[in-house]
Amino acid sequence: MTNEHEAKVKTTKTITEILRVIQKNSGLTASEIANELNMANSSVHDHVKTLLHEGYLVESDHKYDISLKFLDHGVYAKNNIKVCSIAQPILQQLAEETGEAVWLIVEEHGQAVYIDKAIGENAVPTTGRIGHRTYLHCLSGGKCILAEFDSVRLEQVIARHGLSPQTKHTISSEEELRIELDKVRDQGFAYNDGEEVEGVRAVGTAIVCHGSVIGAISVSGPATRLKESWYRDDLPELIIDAANTIQLKMEYD
Repeated sequence: MTNEHEAKVKTTKTITEILRVIQKNSGLTASEIANELNMANSSVHDHVKTLLHEGYLVESDHKYDISLKFLDHGVYAKNNIKVCSIAQPILQQLAEETGEAVWLIVEEHGQAVYIDKAIGENAVPTTGRIGHRTYLHCLSGGKCILAEFDSVRLEQVIARHGLSPQTKHTISSEEELRIELDKVRDQGFAYNDGEEVEGVRAVGTAIVCHGSVIGAISVSGPATRLKESWYRDDLPELIIDAANTIQLKMEYD
């Protein structure tokens, strides 16, 4: 790798780090960005001014924040995912049937990405939002996606992201995860009993099309409502039916 190429790679990485720290802090001054990244003010200033000129940042009271230009990229990316348009009415029907929040996730770079949702009349706010990224191993749908991976791909995900515990209930050992994934393969769905957020349960299943996993759907809600046979038996049946409908529409659309 030449010095020129190394410099270009470093510049690209710096820009992504600047965008990430701005989003995390909901807007920062150039000097605050420099402090966060332990960089020289002059270097940060040049990058920020370039991003501002290109329309990727907005400025107010000397603070920089993410612009709506990223929304255009996000909508483009979402529209490229065929399952979104096909799944939406089915997610909505499932939300009406259960009264809870219904989520559609896909895997990207070894993480779960929330790409669509439908909200039932009893749904409560959670950490989930469209575009949110999190670990696969702490989600019901995420575990279903992992269960479809072969051993090599599973190892790659674990090596890259680890098995970080989000709560005291999160599976955090590879041996335990593999046992859990065997159960998921046998039953065709997975539970999330407070593994991402304390007090929140979910049931999920994978969407498999032409032999490849393309995502997963789940229903989530408070543990006080998702319990007993509704949680253990009824919800899995409803979710599997919904996933099967999406699969058929995907394959014959």
